[in-house]
Amino acid sequence: AMPEFAAVEWVNGNLKDFGDLKAAMKGVKKVVFVPLLASRAGSDPTYFKDTVFEDIELNRMVYSEAVGELIRLSKQEGVDKFVLVSSAGVGMSLSSSKVALDEAKNLADEAKGRWRPSRLEPAMLEPGVIAAKLRGEELLKNSGLPYTIVRAFSPPPRPWNDPKPQDFEIGIFQGQGVSGVITREDLGHVAAQALMRSETSSTTFEAIGVPKNLAPTQLAVLQAMNPQFPNWKESLGSLRS
Repeated sequence: AMPEFAAVEWVNGNLKDFGDLKAAMKGVKKVVFVPLLASRAGSDPTYFKDTVFEDIELNRMVYSEAVGELIRLSKQEGVDKFVLVSSAGVGMSLSSSKVALDEAKNLADEAKGRWRPSRLEPAMLEPGVIAAKLRGEELLKNSGLPYTIVRAFSPPPRPWNDPKPQDFEIGIFQGQGVSGVITREDLGHVAAQALMRSETSSTTFEAIGVPKNLAPTQLAVLQAMNPQFPNWKESLGSLRS
């Protein structure tokens, strides 16, 4: 359980039904949109043959259409902060999705404890998915709402395969191309802090997971990119707009 969300009222709804969104948004003043579509693959094993990273229509509906509707409702309700959790791949060139497929299949390496400082976010394999997420980001940036965009490196498709938070540091970066799977729990903490802290407004950043047992040379590389690493909360206070 996350203490930041202790007083949250949880409401079930369907993102495909905008009527559900309207009811859920009544009286809301802060929004955190974290769809994590990979959970569908966890609950429906037959779906994984066509992964959420390849389902353009689903991603378009959730990251573009639903985000657009939430923005419209947020304006009606006078929302004072909107946090959108997007994909780390959005920060890369769409053309880079044509990089060799095996580079995006290194989840097995991470599961065995081997960490690479940079590799493809799985969604980069499908430019249409990234285009949908980019559209949602642009809608939010141009909405006039106070916003924060958190580009997360996707958690594993099945929640029970999540890395253990105690084995990872949270890394906050801005466009340096660093990647690493972040756990759902850690991503929740980052999203909650982004929501509550005013200095994250009008910022876009990557949130990744970095193993705690890094070699000194690897740690030095990351700290050259972000001197505050691994103090992620301090990192949130020095973001570029």
